[in-house]
Amino acid sequence: MKLNLHNKENKQIGDIDISDDVFLSEPSVHLVHEMVLLQHTRKVRTASTKTKSEVRGGGAKPWKQKGTGRARAGSIRSPLWRGGGVIFGPKSQLRSPFKMPKRARLKALCSALALKKEELVLIDAFPAFDVPKTKEAISLLGFFRDDNRKTLVLVDQSEDAYKNLQKSLNNIEKCKILHWQNLNPHDLMNAQLIICDQNTIKKIEAWLLTRKFRKGLNEEVITNV
Repeated sequence: MKLNLHNKENKQIGDIDISDDVFLSEPSVHLVHEMVLLQHTRKVRTASTKTKSEVRGGGAKPWKQKGTGRARAGSIRSPLWRGGGVIFGPKSQLRSPFKMPKRARLKALCSALALKKEELVLIDAFPAFDVPKTKEAISLLGFFRDDNRKTLVLVDQSEDAYKNLQKSLNNIEKCKILHWQNLNPHDLMNAQLIICDQNTIKKIEAWLLTRKFRKGLNEEVITNV
C-alpha cells in the first residue's frame, strides 16, 4: 500500500510503501470495538484496606471475657482498636472481566490503523525545536488543520529531538502527543487527525510485522474472528 508523503507545510512530495499486513484491506470493526471496550473496562490499582481478618496479629483474646470490669474484647485487631481492621474500606480490583487473545489485540490495532488511514498525514520529518515554543507548534499544526479537530501526533520517545516538540504541543487544545510505543486503538479512533513522520511509521510497521510473523503467529492471524 502506498501512502502520500508530505513536508512540514503539508505539500505532497512523494509516497511511501507500507505493508498490507499493517494496514489491512479488510479491517475488523468488531475487534476494534472489543479492544476499545477492553481499554475502558481495564481495572487500575486503587486504594486497598485490610479487614479485621487480614491484619497481622490479634489471634489471642486480650483478656478473659468476664471479671475484669472492662468491655469484652476478642481481638486487638478489632476495627474499634488502634491498628485494627477497617470497616467497609476500599478494596482494589485488578482483574478485568474482559479478555482478548494477543493475536486479536494485534489485529485490532492493525484494523484501527486501516480504518483511520484517511485521517493519517505522513510527513518527511518534524522540524527541530531548540527550545519549547508553543507559538511555533501552533503554526506547524496550522498547515494540517484549519479547525479545532482532535489531533494525535505520533513520535518516538527514544529520540531526544522530540522532547521540545512534545513540550510545545502539550499546551495546544485538542492536541495529544503519543509515543508510538504506546499506540492503541482508543487514541487512534478518538483522533480526527493523525500526524506522523516517515521514520516513526516505519518503526511501527517493523514492530507490528515482527509481532505478527514471529513463531506461533505466522500461521493465521485470526481470520475467522
